[in-house]
Amino acid sequence: MFVVLVLIIGFCAPLLLPATEGPLSKLWLGLPARAAIVIYGVGLLPIIVLPVAYALTFETQTLSAGDIERVRALRRGRDNQTSNVSAAQTPIDKLRA
Repeated sequence: MFVVLVLIIGFCAPLLLPATEGPLSKLWLGLPARAAIVIYGVGLLPIIVLPVAYALTFETQTLSAGDIERVRALRRGRDNQTSNVSAAQTPIDKLRA
């Protein structure tokens, strides 16, 4: 959500600035104000923010070792049920079902 907001602001803010730029206008890190907002706001800010946000939320958004073991146990239980059902049926029974 933050990135979407940054992109909207980064693209709309230059359009809302008054058209007073000229050869003697103040530069923001070497660029005119409108270009600086687009380049730094849309281009550089997400490159910095996204990896930091991913790193901060990594533990909560990924599976823990306990979660993986529960998934494996569920899979083993499901495989056992499937093998028990298929072993009880003969090939003819499978075709009739």
